[in-house]
Parts: sequence; C-alpha cells; structure tokens
Amino acid sequence: MSDRVTATADGPVSIDLLASWFADQAQPDTGCDVSRWWQAHDRTTGRELPITGWSLEADGRTVTVQEALAGHVYTVSFLATQGLGPDPDVQLPHQRLGRRPLAREGEALRRAP
Repeated sequence: MSDRVTATADGPVSIDLLASWFADQAQPDTGCDVSRWWQAHDRTTGRELPITGWSLEADGRTVTVQEALAGHVYTVSFLATQGLGPDPDVQLPHQRLGRRPLAREGEALRRAP
C-alpha cells in the first residue's frame, strides 16, 4: 500500500507509490490488470474510489486522484514485484530457502549449519 497522502486543495493529487520504499526493494506490477487488482481509497470517508476517479501515470509509479477533496487522505493498494537488489547474484540471509528455523519451541538456540 502507498503512503497516506493528504490533499492540500481541491483537485488532482499525485501519490508516489514507492515514496517510502528502498529503490530496489519493489516495483509496482503494471503488467497486471491495474483496473481490477489495484484500488484507490479516500481514507477520510472510508470509500473506495471508482476506477474513473484515478489513473496510473506513464512512469508506472505515480497514481493521480483527479477530484481529490482538500483535507481528505488518500492511499493506493497495488500489486508489486519484489526486487532482489542491485546484484541478483547476491543472496541475503533472509532469502535462503529450505532452512529450518534456528530453534523450535522448547529447544535451545543453536547456530545454523
């Protein structure tokens, strides 16, 4: 989900989907049916905006709510693909697959092999 953005005036408001994400952490999935799988919300009223009330910009990371109301808070729920970082050959410890937890309930904590 995007950060919460407050409209400062009536009219269009832009929401940067990745404002608080690291650059290589994730990318919005624009290859899916955005009108089906993404949602824009007016958090002040608690209502989902109709697809005609918002649009995805050409950069693929900015959504514009066309008729935002001053003082209202907006968010966008969107699908994203996870990035592996700048070097795909580097595997971070939390990305290792097939390892069991370091300790199970009732066992002493020990070093992983």
